[in-house]
Amino acid sequence: MEISPAAPLHASAPNAVAYTPTAVGTYRLTCHTDVPGVTTPPPQTVTVVAAAPAVLQAVLAQSRTKAGAVVGASCVARDAFGNTVDVPAATWLVQSPLTHGPTGLTATRAGTYNVSCSVPAWPHLSASPSVPLSVVAAAPASVQTWLAKAQVPAHAPITVRCEAHDAYANPVAQADTAFRVTGGPVALTPDGFTADRAG
Repeated sequence: MEISPAAPLHASAPNAVAYTPTAVGTYRLTCHTDVPGVTTPPPQTVTVVAAAPAVLQAVLAQSRTKAGAVVGASCVARDAFGNTVDVPAATWLVQSPLTHGPTGLTATRAGTYNVSCSVPAWPHLSASPSVPLSVVAAAPASVQTWLAKAQVPAHAPITVRCEAHDAYANPVAQADTAFRVTGGPVALTPDGFTADRAG
């Protein structure tokens, strides 16, 4: 007997063998003899499909994204031999404020979230192991000015901090910011500036 693609055979009876494929696909099996003049018959075709689902896996299109962006996510099922099994509707187990919509996962707050999935139609299967999704701030959308004190005596240091935020109020640490002073002569210091005149 010949099998394409090649695979091990085990004798099960005279003139019979047992063939146990583990990979999905289409196989062609042909019996033949070395006796001269005997025609080899056409091959018989067998289609091997995935076995019962054995494990779930949460797969993310990317592990790092920006706030507000959508990350594609799929719940993948495999049988005991690693073949992919079609998944009915999956339930996503996510941490708030991470949400799952028709197109994927979205979070507006920066942070690291754990993501896993389960399939209600397969209650015998455990939820998939969690995979991390790191969300970082999006592009700057606003800048805020912070003063340590609203009123100080002349020549006292005034501490000022400029802070950029994205559209979801996440601080954007890597944003380039600067401050401008108007209203009187000032001197810059490492921690802020000083003013010599009232104003």
